[in-house]
Amino acid sequence: MTYLTDRDLVLRFQEARPGRTLIAIEDVALPVTVLRVLVAAQEDKDLPLLEEFLLRGINAGLSSVEEVAALLGLAKTQLDSAMVNQLTVGNLGYHSATGKVGLTAQGKQTTLTLRAISPIDLELPASFDRTLWRVTEYRERDLITKSQARERAMHILPASRYEHVETSHLRLQDLEHLVQVEKRGHRHLQLLAILRASIVKHRYLPAKMLLFADDSQSVPEVAWVVDGEESPIHARVFEKLATDRLSRLKVLHNEVPTQGEVEAIVGAPSSSKYEQLEPTDQQALVRASLTGTDRRVSILTGRISAAVVDQAAVALLEANLRRGARITIAYYDVDGISSDEDAVHRLEQLQNRHSGFRFVKLERTSPHVLVADQRTLHTRMELLSFKSHPSATYHASHGRMYDNAEHANEAHEHVSLAAKSSS
Repeated sequence: MTYLTDRDLVLRFQEARPGRTLIAIEDVALPVTVLRVLVAAQEDKDLPLLEEFLLRGINAGLSSVEEVAALLGLAKTQLDSAMVNQLTVGNLGYHSATGKVGLTAQGKQTTLTLRAISPIDLELPASFDRTLWRVTEYRERDLITKSQARERAMHILPASRYEHVETSHLRLQDLEHLVQVEKRGHRHLQLLAILRASIVKHRYLPAKMLLFADDSQSVPEVAWVVDGEESPIHARVFEKLATDRLSRLKVLHNEVPTQGEVEAIVGAPSSSKYEQLEPTDQQALVRASLTGTDRRVSILTGRISAAVVDQAAVALLEANLRRGARITIAYYDVDGISSDEDAVHRLEQLQNRHSGFRFVKLERTSPHVLVADQRTLHTRMELLSFKSHPSATYHASHGRMYDNAEHANEAHEHVSLAAKSSS
């Protein structure tokens, strides 16, 4: 599977919707059933079917194109081109005196070769996408279990049908990719029929859901990326299957942090210069701060999501702590929506292992702020739950980033004092 990070997706798709901005990327899991499919197959023959029938008919004792055509229930003209081709390659000879055709020595050998090719039964592994309800080219090693999908806080998509996958649901053409030359030595196999399909296990394919917003609409446009490529067919199926989920998606505009919110953190800023960051740039800064090499990181924000604070992020965070970094995370739950227990537990365990890490839950809300060395981001976005939020709400507004050591020191101190007061 072609794996693209969120940053890869931003660079590739940020201009994919003119007039709209990519504001969020969600991790999703497509339901897949792994099958073993028994098929009848044979080695591909070099001859077109009508030419094969012509040679076999002549070999069986017929002596003219008219006789072969009559046997097959065809008009003579339908076999004329087959006749010309076989005369040209030397498999047939024409006797002008009698008006009859016969096999040459080469033609007899060709007919023997054709007769030697007989169907075989072959078992193929296949991945059946239960969202699209057909066999796809997903590789089994790219699939994950349902528990792994939940652990990564993925959105698990429903199947398009609530029934078992049956043999009758499979199409022969969807299996052709499984018998390509490179997958079966030097033979090229032709599939003849599907004999039986059996279910091996149920799994999920990791994919990405991209959300785009314009300057005013409250509902985002959704795109899907599956196996590294945009998949319009998944977008159409999702629109039919998950109308309730789509209707819950909301975009908040004009949620730019005010000057008052900035001053609540640092007092009067020593510099009025700041950079406006798009939503995906804010998310990238959060990830870089959690997983990078900044010497001092301070975060004050709302709810914590397992989709952001996953095992990989915590492992990189711990690596930075081992290098001597000092990191403080102070958080609070908002509107009765609790943080993910798994994410909180990971950070609590990390605090137990490292004295340079402080992790505190606050009793009251506060403006969101991220400080990484001398960079400070003020935002309305929940910094550690911008993915997989239960409210399905997304921010389309800019954040303010100051690159100023004095400003950053004030913000670091503010987060540190907030953490101490709740310890």
